[in-house]
Amino acid sequence: MVNILTLVAIALLVGSIVAGYFTYQITKREHEAREYAVTWALGIGALFLMGIGPAAVGIGLYLTVERNYPLYWLLALAVAGLLALLGLGMAVSTIELTTATDSTL
Repeated sequence: MVNILTLVAIALLVGSIVAGYFTYQITKREHEAREYAVTWALGIGALFLMGIGPAAVGIGLYLTVERNYPLYWLLALAVAGLLALLGLGMAVSTIELTTATDSTL
């Protein structure tokens, strides 16, 4: 009898291979046509998984490289990403301080 965990692992592996194949085919067709919308979407999506700061920089790069926006858009989005990271860091430290204060009461 096959373990259910093994079946799940095999399904995830097969799904990853199929998704990788279709992604390769789409990006190959896209590069031949010199239109990179899916490639940019995948890249910015991966940056969103890393956080809002890297995603803002990715959007800035897309705007300046692909859409010929001025360079200050990239700089503004990079600063906005840093401010978002700073704000999230301050929010986490505030939550941590209030939790620590509440537990000592």
